[in-house]
Amino acid sequence: MSAKEWLSDPKKGVVPGVRAAQIKFAERVEEVLTNGGIFFGEAGTGTGKSIGYLVPAMEALLAGTVKRVVIST
Repeated sequence: MSAKEWLSDPKKGVVPGVRAAQIKFAERVEEVLTNGGIFFGEAGTGTGKSIGYLVPAMEALLAGTVKRVVIST
């Protein structure tokens, strides 16, 4: 399941009131986790960065796509 599906599906209740910026951020993180590379993401306070990277990171870890994820805040 894609990060967008996780964030957008109200039945899952992952993020109430998800914002477009969170989905865009999550999709970029998901792309890097799937295809490899490094992502330096920057966004202002309160934009939803934590959910934007945690949802795709957890999905990739659970699916076995990656073995570890490093997050520096």
